[in-house]
Amino acid sequence: MTGRYLARRLLAAVGVLWAAFTVSFVVLYLLPGDPVATMASGGLDGEPLPPEQLAALRARYGLDQPVIVQYGQRLLAALTGDLGTSIQNGQDVRGAILDALPPTLQISAAGLAVAVLFGGTVALVATYTRVLWLRQLLMALPSLAVSPRCSGSG
Repeated sequence: MTGRYLARRLLAAVGVLWAAFTVSFVVLYLLPGDPVATMASGGLDGEPLPPEQLAALRARYGLDQPVIVQYGQRLLAALTGDLGTSIQNGQDVRGAILDALPPTLQISAAGLAVAVLFGGTVALVATYTRVLWLRQLLMALPSLAVSPRCSGSG
């Protein structure tokens, strides 16, 4: 039973990741404008790039391919860990994510520590206080953070 549950959860996670990738791709495709033209609108010296250089940039980023081909190429690349190059600054996207990971983990750990300390303090005070109104108030706090759908009343 546990193996089947784990397999279903992993399959659901893969489905969510694929859906998020697909929605992101479609939304970015539907945005008005051309990312290469936007990036190169000023050129290196403030002058717009000539059409042949724009075409070369589009080919470099694969934006000259049909949309379905672009989608397939980006999906296969993402599955192999290649997240591409930022059109905005030319930096490797995977490298940018790895650079941002340590401070992100530090902030997450600090937030978790604050939440555990605050939650633990509230739980201890609610459990051991003899002031009835304070106990009831503190015991009601967790239900304020739960949506009606999750609590079964919706």
